[in-house]
Amino acid sequence: MYKAKDLAKFVKTQLLPLLPDEYTAVHGNRTVLRMRGHFVQWIGIGTSRSGWIDTFPTLYVVGAHNTEIVMTGTARLYDPRDPRKWTFPKDISLDHSFASLIVERIETETPISFIQPLDDEAIIKALIWFNKNVKHWAVNWYIAFWYLCQGDPSALPYLNKLEKYFADVCGPKAKYPVRDWEKAHWARIKLLQARMSDSHCVMLCREEAEQHAAQLGLPKLVWPTEWATEMQPARQKGLLADIFGL
Repeated sequence: MYKAKDLAKFVKTQLLPLLPDEYTAVHGNRTVLRMRGHFVQWIGIGTSRSGWIDTFPTLYVVGAHNTEIVMTGTARLYDPRDPRKWTFPKDISLDHSFASLIVERIETETPISFIQPLDDEAIIKALIWFNKNVKHWAVNWYIAFWYLCQGDPSALPYLNKLEKYFADVCGPKAKYPVRDWEKAHWARIKLLQARMSDSHCVMLCREEAEQHAAQLGLPKLVWPTEWATEMQPARQKGLLADIFGL
């Protein structure tokens, strides 16, 4: 079974050189990532208890869950019909061929390139793909907060989806006792919905993201200059509509 130091050496000497220069190794050199604003595209390498090697091509939006102390794998880009596609034998050699296999599979099997330059359209397409195919409620947080830090009112429908979801567990018709984490989500939904009418909305959201990035041990966030710094008026068609021709 490979140890953590073996995986770290593999990531730094074999995987990282195959990726664009904007990638950096963090978290003991077992994760490589690049960022655009508060969006993180990362690849993690780990081992299971049985020694098999797991690969995690994953998306993350810093600040969406601003109490998390680690980046979660909620938006791990795997096919739910074949999750073991990203698991490799424990006796595989940690060499250039294995690193090349990981990059090739990521490029052919995920909805966003880990090699091509990151742009806003590719990011939102990937988040929407995940939301549609895996149907995890938490990705609505990612999409909403992705938009909020750009001053895009397209965030509101996703906050409303979260409100509807949590109303069943936190609202007056809840069938079971409300847990603390559910209360926290409910309160944050209400906070961000109200914040959208605040002239300082974007600034406050970005401050939260920057603080969260520091807590996660990530590089300092750099905000794209083309992003709005104030909440923009609602449009009939948002970026999602533009992408899919709605």
